[in-house]
Amino acid sequence: MVVITDELLAESQMTDDEVKLEIACRLFAAGKWTFPAASRWAGLDRRDFEQALLDRDLPVIRLEDDSLDQDLKTLCHLQDRGVI
Repeated sequence: MVVITDELLAESQMTDDEVKLEIACRLFAAGKWTFPAASRWAGLDRRDFEQALLDRDLPVIRLEDDSLDQDLKTLCHLQDRGVI
C-alpha cells in the first residue's frame, strides 16, 4: 500500500484526485497499467482519461512490438488477397 502523507499532498499543491490522475497517467505511459485499469483507478471515463493524457503530452495509444508485428502480418495478408 502506498500512503501519501497530508504534508506531501499539501506540498504538491494537488488534491487527492489530481494525484491519482497523475499516477494513473504516468503508469499507463510507462506500460505498467492498461488504459482501462488506469482510467478506472483515476475515476475517469475513456474520453476524459484520453484528454488527461493529451494534456500531459503522453501517448493515448501504446503500440507493443508484438501487436505491431501482428498488424503488419494482417495487412500483408489482406494485401495478398486483394482486399486492400
